[in-house]
Amino acid sequence: MLRQPNSSKSASRPPRFPPLTLATPSLVKQHTPCTLHHSILPPELACRLFYTMLDASKGWQKNRWWLFDRVVESPHTTSFYVRHDSSAISDNESDMREAALYWYNGRQTVPPLTFLPEMEAACEIVERVVNAEIHKRQRFPLEWGGDRPGSDSGEDGEKIIWRANVAAANRYAGAKESVGFHSDQLTYLGPYPTIASLSLGMLL
Repeated sequence: MLRQPNSSKSASRPPRFPPLTLATPSLVKQHTPCTLHHSILPPELACRLFYTMLDASKGWQKNRWWLFDRVVESPHTTSFYVRHDSSAISDNESDMREAALYWYNGRQTVPPLTFLPEMEAACEIVERVVNAEIHKRQRFPLEWGGDRPGSDSGEDGEKIIWRANVAAANRYAGAKESVGFHSDQLTYLGPYPTIASLSLGMLL
């Protein structure tokens, strides 16, 4: 005679632990494949970039997508920018433009905007920090190296491995536009993509 399995003998589930707060660069480095850097931009540039993006965000839109047979809308506004830098795309502009086509929830969005001058200035600093960290790490077989013959070198003589060519910009106008913990599927970026995230703070 068949009986329902005893719930106490069923396959055990992994234990649940409370969220781990990673509030310092050392904790982030210890528990994740990421690094945290405080205040990497000069104060004047950080302030100028903040107000430039704040003004630009007046024209940004909210993302919409289907979820369980209904259309939902993101609480925040967003936009997408592509970098037009001759040093970064001198021999591969068509590939860069193709990579900059932004897809969201399976559909292509409007053509991206071009990096603003303040974004370009900040990007050069972010690139130096990212490349310095990359040179400390093991590279994976399928990871894009980006070290082309004749490519530029950094201030310390090391090759520039990573260059930013696009940027997704989000504006959260207060706590009411926050989002919960989640993970995005960014498989279209390829295996082992390197992503730099820059937070400009908040307007009080």
